[in-house]
Amino acid sequence: MTDGGVTPLDFFLTPSLIAEDMESDPGWTVGATGDDATTGVWERGDPIGTGAQPENDHTPEPGVQCWFTGQGSPGGTIGENDVDGGKTSLVTSVMDVSAAADPVISYWAWYSNNQGSTTDDEWLVEISNDGGASWVDLVRRATSTSGWEQFEHRIADFLAPTAAVQIRFVASDEGSGSIVEAAIDDFQIFGGSPATAAPSGPRTSALRLALHPNAPNPFASSTTIRFSLPAPAAVELDVFDVSGRLVRSLASDERREAGLHHVRWDGTDARGERVASGVYFYRVDALGQSAARRMVRLK
Repeated sequence: MTDGGVTPLDFFLTPSLIAEDMESDPGWTVGATGDDATTGVWERGDPIGTGAQPENDHTPEPGVQCWFTGQGSPGGTIGENDVDGGKTSLVTSVMDVSAAADPVISYWAWYSNNQGSTTDDEWLVEISNDGGASWVDLVRRATSTSGWEQFEHRIADFLAPTAAVQIRFVASDEGSGSIVEAAIDDFQIFGGSPATAAPSGPRTSALRLALHPNAPNPFASSTTIRFSLPAPAAVELDVFDVSGRLVRSLASDERREAGLHHVRWDGTDARGERVASGVYFYRVDALGQSAARRMVRLK
């Protein structure tokens, strides 16, 4: 194969059962029993940034909308419409994942709890498989995210996948002196784990190659790709554009030990030239298995 040649690819990407970029109303509900926040209630729109709230949604352009806790005014103070006086809940619609093979929830979240004098409040994400009659914690944390952060949860690790799954995002200010803001964007449920994939045909081993989300994503200058090997193996790691053209080989038949590995891509092609902004795919091949993911380079 020569540089710039077109290579037919099988990415083995897992299709989304549900994909919401929040550019249109996904039919989610604001409010739940016990909600009592006086300001900073969840709303969907184009956020106005503050020191605690994002200026931009997570979806690449032309996307602009996400869910966030309260909209302030341009140039307003950091605490103008943050969460105060209690909690505010955002609840997804009821989702049927009963027929999915090992469904996985993926979403991007922004949580800020470190701009005030205290950090005594918690960010809570819960899941229900009985239409909201009972809930189990997916995330409970007081620490802030570092900007937009991706979360993934395998449903079966928490409860049985059913025809009545819901997710609830709860931001609260129950203490004193906190500046609490939260946001949610790019929500998906995959029919199988998006971190693993394999070619069709009989499997000879239960050991699975895992390809993790690159970070940051989207990225401007560089990003780090992570993958896990269940056993020592020769590894191929390549970057392709949306047409299937090979952009850069980051590892070519390299022997790697079992465990987690990190590979940095600086956004250049095989000639060392900066690639254009847009969507790219990275694929790892090892142990007769293959997995691929999507990433976005921004200017």
